Amino acid sequence: MAITPITGTGGGFDAGNFADELQCKFLSWRATLEGREFNTTGFGDLGWVTGQIINGRVSGDAVGVLTVENEPVPDAVADGGDFGFAEMFVEDVQLTVATGKTWTFDANISAVEIERAEEGPASSVYRIRFASVGAVVQAWA
Repeated sequence: MAITPITGTGGGFDAGNFADELQCKFLSWRATLEGREFNTTGFGDLGWVTGQIINGRVSGDAVGVLTVENEPVPDAVADGGDFGFAEMFVEDVQLTVATGKTWTFDANISAVEIERAEEGPASSVYRIRFASVGAVVQAWA
């Protein structure tokens, strides 16, 4: 099973399972992609061996900004109060690899922690840990 580390900027998730619409915009992320490598060598490859990794699992962490209805989430709320971040929940997570290139998957969000608390809740940044459950969809536009 191949394990490939990858990093990017952009992506996030919308957590519609809360009373208010919680959103997270990723500023940066790093993930490990685990999957099987399949030999795709054919007659048109001119003697070169080619392959493709089919993803089975994505796990990693991201640094991002949390908002509810486009307003910053106060630090006291994100510390596990109203949204219950201490528990895992599944959301449709999107990682942006480059413009027009994304990975989308359902994931367990295992932690949301203050990464850098600055003056006022508008400037707080959070670290979010995730692991995919189910299929990982790759979209290369």
